Amino acid sequence: MDEFNSLGQNSFWVKWSKNGVRCHSTNILRGLKEERCQRNDALANEADFELQFAYKKGHKYGVCARNSSIARRYGMMKVVGP
Repeated sequence: MDEFNSLGQNSFWVKWSKNGVRCHSTNILRGLKEERCQRNDALANEADFELQFAYKKGHKYGVCARNSSIARRYGMMKVVGP
């Protein structure tokens, strides 16, 4: 829904149509997931892991490993940070 709202109805269907036929919802969701993964990978590559993505769980310390976790934290830092 976010993409539909941000692009508008016409632009959304131009993007998610092939040969003038609208894609099925499964294909659209798959494509959106792929785009989100690519954005997460790009954000994860920008990150400084050891300093910015350490966490404590119980009595153990660790560093975020999944790109989705890294992208979520890094995105919050970019919005809140200087």
